[in-house]
Amino acid sequence: MRHSISRRSFYGSSTGNILRNNIFYDTGTSYWTADGGQLTGDYNLISASQNPSVSGAHNLLNVDPLFVDFSRDDYRLRATSPAIDKGQALMQVSVDHDRLSRPQGSGWDIGAFEFQPALELNGAPADRAIYLNWTANVTLPVTSTWRIDYYSQTVASTVSFTGITTPFEPIR
Repeated sequence: MRHSISRRSFYGSSTGNILRNNIFYDTGTSYWTADGGQLTGDYNLISASQNPSVSGAHNLLNVDPLFVDFSRDDYRLRATSPAIDKGQALMQVSVDHDRLSRPQGSGWDIGAFEFQPALELNGAPADRAIYLNWTANVTLPVTSTWRIDYYSQTVASTVSFTGITTPFEPIR
């Protein structure tokens, strides 16, 4: 359902409420209290919505979350999203909306979806060779090959490797 979080308010004797790691985008309002309700909110991203009356020090205000495709209800984060690795570590929320474990990067992401890069590359040097291992999180054509550029402070230009077809190939 589009705009699943339209308004979050805490009324009356509602106390001890904590709002963390949420994105409020194009909702008109964000979060607030009324009639004596108590609330703390931080590590939230609020954009195209009214800012809360009391904002946490780590909230990202008036910042586009850079969803993959908001118009088609795709609320996953693009690789350049400011919400990536900006959330608070919440051990009780160990998976995202798609059941992907959190965190995937160096920290929890803000929002319902943890960012997953299309390609993860890891390398380990050994005896003048670099051994690479990668995971592609997208479906690639069978004919796909990789080009890897390596920059070294001791080499004046970038060194490129092409035609790599399988993980664990030594590059010399």
